[in-house]
Amino acid sequence: MEEDKIHAYMSLYTALLEIVKAAAPMIRDPPCHFDAMMGEYDDLSEKIMPIEEYLKGGRVAEVIKSVELLKQNKVQGVKKWNSEEYAICAGNTGVFTLCGNLCDTENIIFGMMMDTDAVDAWTAAMTPYVKTYTQALIDAGADIVQCSEPSGSCDMLSPDMFEQAIEVLRDNPMMGADSFDAIEQMMPKMP
Repeated sequence: MEEDKIHAYMSLYTALLEIVKAAAPMIRDPPCHFDAMMGEYDDLSEKIMPIEEYLKGGRVAEVIKSVELLKQNKVQGVKKWNSEEYAICAGNTGVFTLCGNLCDTENIIFGMMMDTDAVDAWTAAMTPYVKTYTQALIDAGADIVQCSEPSGSCDMLSPDMFEQAIEVLRDNPMMGADSFDAIEQMMPKMP
């Protein structure tokens, strides 16, 4: 009975999602497959490029190069300025949002409810990409690196789901407990 309800809600949700997708700007055909309802998941190690290749091509490489040029004050057409006086800010995308970009955010959120181990595996696979890119931006001269994580916002995840995701990241050796301790000191406790 409960399973029938879930399937009925999923059918309705899927139909509504197709209507919204037709109107909203988003990635239309995500490159990876993640289906918690069916228990079907791509192996990311077979789908995504090595980190070294990721850093050396496309937009990522151009942003790193841009940060270097800003730090060296060598941007053509830009008035000379003191890079020691003004902060160079760069940005990247968070682990949870990257996973959603690969397979549709809705699928990752359903995975949080139905197969947390699969979500944990995907976020663990993407963490080195976020951390390595962040470090490359810092090494290039960025003073601030802002990590955008819109798919982890409170309008997408319930407080319980957010806490669950944070625990997985906290336990990931690629992250670093110190950063989470600092964040927790700044954040009010949720009821």
